[in-house]
Amino acid sequence: MPVVASGYRRWEGVRRGRAWRWLVLARAGVRLTGRSRWLFRFILMAWLPLLYYGVAFFVVGQLTEQRTIDAARGMWQFDVLRGMFGTPLAERFIEDPAGHRPAIWSALIYMFLHYTQIFCVMIVVALVGPRLVSEDLRSRALTLYLARPITRLDYIVGKLAVVCFWVGTVTLLPALALYALSIAFSPSVEALTHTIAVVPRVTLVSLALMVGTGAPMLALSAVFPNPRLLAFLWAGAWLMSSVASRVLGLALFPGTREGDWTGLVSVSANFDAIAFRVFDIDGLLRPAAEVSPRLLRTLERFTPGHDPLWSVALLLAVAALSLAVVAVRVGRPGEASAR
Repeated sequence: MPVVASGYRRWEGVRRGRAWRWLVLARAGVRLTGRSRWLFRFILMAWLPLLYYGVAFFVVGQLTEQRTIDAARGMWQFDVLRGMFGTPLAERFIEDPAGHRPAIWSALIYMFLHYTQIFCVMIVVALVGPRLVSEDLRSRALTLYLARPITRLDYIVGKLAVVCFWVGTVTLLPALALYALSIAFSPSVEALTHTIAVVPRVTLVSLALMVGTGAPMLALSAVFPNPRLLAFLWAGAWLMSSVASRVLGLALFPGTREGDWTGLVSVSANFDAIAFRVFDIDGLLRPAAEVSPRLLRTLERFTPGHDPLWSVALLLAVAALSLAVVAVRVGRPGEASAR
């Protein structure tokens, strides 16, 4: 029987609620982008740093199992901890593990995000983001997407959720897995009660990375029709912003970090500043850094020259502008096919 002869048929399946219609687009987008072998290979590589930081937490756990301070000082694990944080903090930790667990846990997970995972976010977004909107504009599929009951808001949220999902696989999930390893290596459940505040902090930083990279990528995908070119432009702009920030810092603020606003130019430096503030690295490590020149130098290297709240404001402004660009570019049902 031809389609035209079958007449109208009412949908008899299960319909989703209005608040969850974006999830259909998100699931379809995750399945399509997940077909890339390069994406899965890179995600596996992004999880490799867990081996290094897992060993660090194993060292911390072994030290807390020793009943005497002298026994802890005689272990090779103490030398490793001293090499990472300096002698004063290592001494304070073995003397009072419960009081210094928040500082050790926050510092290690912050360094995990700072040294490797923020860079991994740049690569993951370059792999999954460029085709999300540009392909729909090119194939004129928006006429189907934006037909009722799916709205522009559902479309934008669904596409943004795709980027958030893959960013979470290299930030939130490995960080939570690292935290679970740290608790498993600890001698008692007291470590959980002392460090549970790390979990919401990791979640908040991951959300900042998801929205701060996902929204601009959607806007660029809606503007640039060539996904491959956009991926290179994204990576190049990310790296060049770091170079520009470094050059401006050396030229305008030589030998000092006070008042150095050039970190606002760098994409990664802004996310570093937000993570530094959320984990309260200065408040947790400053007491030990006052008596440890090595830890003080490390803390000064991590400390942003500008107030991290400026980075938060910049992130929100860029995200809001990017989502507005996507909304305008997508248009209303029927407009996309007319472009």
